[in-house]
Amino acid sequence: MRIELAPGTLPPPTCYADETERFIAYVAAIIATAIGGIQWEVGSSPPSDTTLYWLVTDTDGRPLYACKYSTADAAWVRLLSDVIWCGDATGTSGNYEVAPIPVFTTTASAYKYGRVYAFKVPHTNPGISTLNVSSLGQRTIKKLVSTDLAAGDILVGQIVMVYFDGTNFQLMGPVANRTIVAGDVTPGTDEQFLCSIGATIASVWVTREYETQTADLKSIPAAGSAETFPHNLQKEGVAVKPKFAYCWIECTSDDSGATGYVVGDRIPVMAAYSGGGTAWCTTWSSSTQVGFVFSSGATGPNVSHKTTGASVAITAGKWKLGASAHW
Repeated sequence: MRIELAPGTLPPPTCYADETERFIAYVAAIIATAIGGIQWEVGSSPPSDTTLYWLVTDTDGRPLYACKYSTADAAWVRLLSDVIWCGDATGTSGNYEVAPIPVFTTTASAYKYGRVYAFKVPHTNPGISTLNVSSLGQRTIKKLVSTDLAAGDILVGQIVMVYFDGTNFQLMGPVANRTIVAGDVTPGTDEQFLCSIGATIASVWVTREYETQTADLKSIPAAGSAETFPHNLQKEGVAVKPKFAYCWIECTSDDSGATGYVVGDRIPVMAAYSGGGTAWCTTWSSSTQVGFVFSSGATGPNVSHKTTGASVAITAGKWKLGASAHW
């Protein structure tokens, strides 16, 4: 309600015996006009005038929430933006029931898109679960948009919030059930992922893979020399030995004239061979490194020509050495 004040008509000053009389006349001449009437009523009981807004209070006068009477529902309805606290839920076997006050009388109002309910869970859910508001019918509770709840996703005594999406209730916040399955896992960064150990699914983070980058390629060592590459494979921060590791040579400057290979072509070292017909290298790995040893009695390396298959020696200065490792 708005009140507007406006001055009335005052007699001339000569009509007053003194200033007090003049002040009294001035106050009496002010016109007060109420505009719009009363729009709100405050209390723990609903207004008898259903055109008003109702600011609901507890019995001690503390404000709780706002309501407006809905003729379509023939009931007082909370504002849609409210999170509706329903207290302790009831029900059995994952079929939860709540009775918010004021009661909802229609499904159109109780199951309005955007309604949010909070309640205390009376029992741990056994699996697929529902919520029934004001006995207006069960609606399924989902997690992760469209997935049914699994056993233990909400626990006895837990306070949960659910959001009605127009069809189902969506559980807000994480589920209580922390068991991880492979489909729930998002890989980590820096080549990390969750790995199964024995019968335990997704139990540890590991750094899974190493591969020498172009900037870190090394020159092919001379016969009788060695080279190593730190792979940094880890399981929960502890260095681990790779399950598979090897070295390779990569063409870094066009060698097509001699071998048919161009920049970027890569050959595992074990596919190359010594020009003298003997094994030309050994590769090895440990919990920290991948190693390469050029045999002292070997020559080469030789490769099969990319197109003809003929045995040809590479131009060593046009190739680099790299390594890969996998855990």
